[in-house]
Amino acid sequence: MKITVITGPNGELVGTAQGHAEEHRRMQAGPLAGPGQTLHELTVPDELAQLRDAAELHAQIARHLPKR
Repeated sequence: MKITVITGPNGELVGTAQGHAEEHRRMQAGPLAGPGQTLHELTVPDELAQLRDAAELHAQIARHLPKR
């Protein structure tokens, strides 16, 4: 599954959205990184879509972020 992740200046997870903007040419809106934030487009295991606990989801996503 492809997701878009926004991290803050210290690498903390700020937000996520399923999909990449370039996959959805008709996309009307999407995540936007603010000042000091970074946008990451990642491929993660499909099973992450089933997680309902935000802390667990963030922990799993963090494993896929580039190392600082």
